Amino acid sequence: MQSPLQVIETELDRVSIRVTGLNVSRLEAFAPRIHRCARAVVQLTPESPDILPSVGIAAAIAQLNVVVNDYLATDSPESNDEVAALLTQLRRDLP
Repeated sequence: MQSPLQVIETELDRVSIRVTGLNVSRLEAFAPRIHRCARAVVQLTPESPDILPSVGIAAAIAQLNVVVNDYLATDSPESNDEVAALLTQLRRDLP
């Protein structure tokens, strides 16, 4: 069984790969979910800004990667389960 940290890394990779295979209309429809997930991760990240700007659809997955990596850099294991669950749900919601 994977640790929550391993789940975070695995799910982020899976989401990133699957999102790159979406056509423009599907990505456009799914981008708000990516942003909501990124915003939730930011809220779980200690000492992070409260505001996460909206980005274009082409940058949505890059933004998610940045905020998850920022979260991982804080070394805050108390929220690992929550971040892992957010990313797992995002992957499951992908079209």
